Amino acid sequence: MYKKYFHDADPTPSAFEGYLNAVVLVEGLKRAGHDLTQEKFVKALESLGDFDMGAGANYKVTYTDKKHAALNEQAVSLMAVHNGQFTALTDADWSRR
Repeated sequence: MYKKYFHDADPTPSAFEGYLNAVVLVEGLKRAGHDLTQEKFVKALESLGDFDMGAGANYKVTYTDKKHAALNEQAVSLMAVHNGQFTALTDADWSRR
């Protein structure tokens, strides 16, 4: 999707973070439905539970009525793009270099 709008640019960590934020925002807006209010939007986000954004196991967000910090702090990792998919780099990836 990044290449669709930024043809010659390589994805950056900031772009990836923005993409993840946008995925959560759009899902919250979809769930909130028509006649959007702040209360409906908050309830919609809280309904996400364990939401898979499609960016790998480390990038599931959890929102509930008691938890509003979406990403687990330990989920932050270096990412690579392989075959159009984000993949977390592991210790094994670094040892091959």
